[in-house]
Amino acid sequence: MIEPLRDPDGSGLAGGDRTLDPTEIGVAVYGLGRTGLALSALSARVVSAVTAADTDGTPVAAIQHGTSPVSDPLLSECLVEAADRGLRATTDLPEAAAESTVHLVAVTTGLREDDVPDLSRLRATVRDIATEISPGDVVVLTTPVPPGTTEGIVESTLVEQSGLSADEFGLAVCALPADPSLRSIRTGDLVVAGTDRRASSVAAELCSSLTTGTVSTTPQLTTAECVGAVERTATEMLRSLSNELAVSAPDVDVPAVAELVSMRSDLPVPGPGVDGQEPIGAGFLRDAFVGRTPLLDSVYESSRGFPSLIAETVLDTLDHHPPTEGNTETTILVLGVPSEEGGSSAETMPVSVLIRELTRAETRPLVCDPVADLPRSLTPHTVSIQSATGLDPDAVVVLSFRLAFEDIDWSAYDDAVVIDCCGSELDDVDTDVRRLGASDLLTNRE
Repeated sequence: MIEPLRDPDGSGLAGGDRTLDPTEIGVAVYGLGRTGLALSALSARVVSAVTAADTDGTPVAAIQHGTSPVSDPLLSECLVEAADRGLRATTDLPEAAAESTVHLVAVTTGLREDDVPDLSRLRATVRDIATEISPGDVVVLTTPVPPGTTEGIVESTLVEQSGLSADEFGLAVCALPADPSLRSIRTGDLVVAGTDRRASSVAAELCSSLTTGTVSTTPQLTTAECVGAVERTATEMLRSLSNELAVSAPDVDVPAVAELVSMRSDLPVPGPGVDGQEPIGAGFLRDAFVGRTPLLDSVYESSRGFPSLIAETVLDTLDHHPPTEGNTETTILVLGVPSEEGGSSAETMPVSVLIRELTRAETRPLVCDPVADLPRSLTPHTVSIQSATGLDPDAVVVLSFRLAFEDIDWSAYDDAVVIDCCGSELDDVDTDVRRLGASDLLTNRE
């Protein structure tokens, strides 16, 4: 049975019939990616003792110095406020566990190159928590995982490493919005499940203090795990449909179709393009239910392969040939890197796949994004926005639009093929733009 828990007055832990005292509990957040930072900032508003923990010292040092490790203005502002309220940060995960009673696990998960779920950071984090977990503590998994992970890997690791029995601590799952940004968490609807009534109640009360949306509870952990995976899979499937139409239906304006369908339904249809993470929804579900998932297999393979298909489309549009003695190198400028959080390794990030395919074709791919935190593997390809403005590229591929791009002199790219892979953001720029999925993309240039 699903029970909606609403907190209309926003009183959170401090108001109403609550069993948690925000002045007595300690909350630890493990993993300081975008999700973990948002949870740390929001928790610090309602709980007096919050510790943000990560083995990576960079975000930890930023918080310790009262600054933000990210460029997102809203999240940065909330983190600075949280630091002023006493938000602590540490690289010592066992120490954070020892000082806390509620443990929010927000480490990234993803997929390995062999398509197997990469839960290595989750395993390591749970082992660290287990060394200092106490009877009565509640561990809440907020990161997307394959269904069955919490009652399987997480519970068994906690039992083995802590010496406690499974009924001495609580386990819960909180399915966050598919876009785990601070804004989405603060206003979105959450789904919570616990191993017992107390674990469910603790997780639901804490989560209801973080969001103005509805917190629904369900008795099965796998149900909550599936909510996150299915929601992501639905987006991946619709994106795959748009992408397939974009390359197979040259007479159809696919971005317009996606926009119009979204306007007349409650289900937003993404336009053609790539996002910032791997297809973990389909990947996690097909791993959990192996051998019975032909639709998921199709969605997964389509999503995995689309960055390569974009590279092929760009090269075909340019009529590209590898450089020879009399033929100079083809320069392709990629503007904007979708930065949705995921557990992707640098090698399997969609933008990395795109850059790798363009490099294999013996082009010179360059990446410019003044906002996104790019992986180190892309450093040799990275240029500043000032350098990007001075380039004379053969093609410009816009994956994600940034406000800073409005300052670019787009007329300087008049001799380049400009391909918009992020919708209609480039409608007003001063140059000829071809939208991915629009009917004229693959036609010969005049």
